[in-house]
Amino acid sequence: MKKPYENTLGTTPARMRGAASHPWYAALAGIGVLVLVLLWAAFTHSTKELAPMETLNREGYTAILWEGREYVPWGMVSGGRGKQVGYVDGDEKNKVYAYDGQSPEQWIVNAYGHDSAMLYREKSVTEIPAELGDSGYSWNR
Repeated sequence: MKKPYENTLGTTPARMRGAASHPWYAALAGIGVLVLVLLWAAFTHSTKELAPMETLNREGYTAILWEGREYVPWGMVSGGRGKQVGYVDGDEKNKVYAYDGQSPEQWIVNAYGHDSAMLYREKSVTEIPAELGDSGYSWNR
């Protein structure tokens, strides 16, 4: 007697024999898992590199403290954001970036969300790039 899933030749069709056991399915599943692992690693790795920073209220301004360095406000900037290096006071929306073309140990940019950004100078920096001009703030004189 013929089984209900057998075809007229007496064999089981591929869709009924477990076509998922075909080698191509295993390869595709392996590639899918690899892609998921790489995406997970990329996103978790990027957040681990961000340094927690904190603010310090000074007379007339708020400084940013990072690894023993104190940064003071220099002036507003509309661009110049390089790679994100940290965040301020535990708020991941309050981002700190390297300033394009400068060492983050000397210059950083602080921006909250997509708002305008403030350029900060490490307090001991005395050589000011010509393109920055004068700060205008008394604590930078």
